[in-house]
Amino acid sequence: MTKEARNAVVGAQLKRTSFRGVVNVVYGGEKPTPEVKAAIVEQGKAAKQKAANETAANGQKRKSEALGSDVNDSSSSVPMSKTQQKKRAKKEKMEAQGKA
Repeated sequence: MTKEARNAVVGAQLKRTSFRGVVNVVYGGEKPTPEVKAAIVEQGKAAKQKAANETAANGQKRKSEALGSDVNDSSSSVPMSKTQQKKRAKKEKMEAQGKA
C-alpha cells in the first residue's frame, strides 16, 4: 500500500465523518482574576463549614446510624416477610432437633 492510497482513504473518511458547520466558542477558558478566585474559595469554605455544622448539630453523619439497632429488633412495626419467617422457623426447628 503506497502513501498516496492511504492518503486518499483517510481524506475520504474525514469527509464522511467530520463536522460540517460553525462552532461558537462561548467560554474560552479564561483564568479568573485573583480577587474572583479568592471569593470562590471563600464561598466553598463557607459551604463546607455550614455542612459540617449541620452534621454536628444533629450529632450524626447518616440516617442509618440514627436508626441503629432498631432495624434489627423483632418487635419493630414492620412485619417480617414470609421468606424471613420461614428461615426463622427452620432455624428454630434445627435448634430444637439438635437439643433433643
